[in-house]
Amino acid sequence: MGAADPVGASSVGGASTTANAMGGSGGTDPWAGPIESLVELDLGVHNVGTTQHFDLPNNMIGLTELSETPESGFIGIASLRPPTGGSVIYNFAIPGVGLGAFADELVVSGANPQSDLTQAWPVQEGSWQLRIESDAGGPETVHSRVFVRRTNDGAFHGGVIDFHVYLTPSGADQPYINNVLGQMFASYYTPFVGLTLGTVSFSNIGNQYSQIDSHEEFRQLLATSTAASAPAVNLFVVGDFDGDANGALGIAGGIPGSPMVHGTRRSGVAYAPTFNAQYDASVLAHEIGHLAGLFHTTETVGTVFDPLGDTVECPNIANQNPDQCPDVSNVMFPIAYAGSQMTALQVRVIQGSAIYRGILQEGGAPSGPLVSPLLPQQNAEALASFARSPPGAMRARSAVERALEAVWCARAGDAEALIWEQTVKGDRDVLARIAADGSAFDLARARALGMLARFSATDAEDEAVLSLARHALRASSSARQLNLSALEVVARLAPAELPLLTRSLADPLVVTRAARVAE
Repeated sequence: MGAADPVGASSVGGASTTANAMGGSGGTDPWAGPIESLVELDLGVHNVGTTQHFDLPNNMIGLTELSETPESGFIGIASLRPPTGGSVIYNFAIPGVGLGAFADELVVSGANPQSDLTQAWPVQEGSWQLRIESDAGGPETVHSRVFVRRTNDGAFHGGVIDFHVYLTPSGADQPYINNVLGQMFASYYTPFVGLTLGTVSFSNIGNQYSQIDSHEEFRQLLATSTAASAPAVNLFVVGDFDGDANGALGIAGGIPGSPMVHGTRRSGVAYAPTFNAQYDASVLAHEIGHLAGLFHTTETVGTVFDPLGDTVECPNIANQNPDQCPDVSNVMFPIAYAGSQMTALQVRVIQGSAIYRGILQEGGAPSGPLVSPLLPQQNAEALASFARSPPGAMRARSAVERALEAVWCARAGDAEALIWEQTVKGDRDVLARIAADGSAFDLARARALGMLARFSATDAEDEAVLSLARHALRASSSARQLNLSALEVVARLAPAELPLLTRSLADPLVVTRAARVAE
């Protein structure tokens, strides 16, 4: 994909701008009639590389752009430009920041505001420009839409986020997810953002998605979303991530994703429960922040930061314990230590996003669903007790244990290597103690064991980690994440022992993984 024209000099004549006000009536003037909270402006199908011109109204607090193509290959937002000032997205990135998040295969999305550029806020009324480009020999046409967020006076007045929850047999049940969502809003989205929990619907999906083995499978999972109402967050509750998604607890479909159109490769969030509701609430708060358009405050490469001026940065993250970073308490820190802060500009990004049903004026009610009534709720089958035992109350933990318990975002790069080098500092004994500690958080024990195996350099170290793995698989009290990690260790170091060590396992997802690693 080539560089974009910053002024749109090669634009063709204005594209069709027929608007479809979802949940309302369309017309030749998409902005005639009463203000609606979220309106879809359909730019139609157009050629890549041409600039589309479209008019936007007053009283906007945000917009989200979505472009899709049925052709194979990558497309990207070369420019999204308001009436005055430079582009808010240029050359597939936020100008001047280097966050190239606006190119993807088959579907791409972008939003404004996602930065504190002067041209990004207030959201400008008037003639905007959009140009989508593709890679060489890639798609030739795309279908573009712009979703416009408004209120009666251009100020935020609240709203509700609906959820369509898709449960796999190895994920979690309806009461547990309701508990997690309740804690997420009580701790994050209501006090920080002013959004509350809306309608939650549940559906069951097949066991083939209990374990997500690759980023491509994750994308395919999001594309299966078939909910009938929008905007809403599609939440896929899976059992585990493996393969090139290994180590993830949650993954968002994009920055931003597509909560306003279901059935795309950006339509939602996938998440693997730890069965600690407070911890899981922090995972979802982070990933839904991505879905709404928030970047990490600091990327783990240490040279890239978010495009918001009121979030502090950690320029030495690659050379120090991440727990010492000044932005460690922010919800969007990439290795989150129970992040409990959001800044005013982060809140502004979420409030301008398409993830919620908005309130038009102070004291008003949330707008209704934008497409059609929700699908009937379906109760998920109860899970076996082995997957329902949450850890006890958090106790005082060492810096290493805190790092192992942190929310490692899938977009954070090699968090394990960073923690090994800057927090663990190669101290295998401290990891071994955590891996063997039955009172520690299952996830911390699993990560400790996996780290010991990854950074093992001698036969003696291999034997020590193998002993820990054997003990974990024999112990009836071992939970899912520790068992999965132990399986990987035994499969690599002593595969002949797998049949004996796994014959008494009860968790279906762990049993399935055991059969796979034994092949």
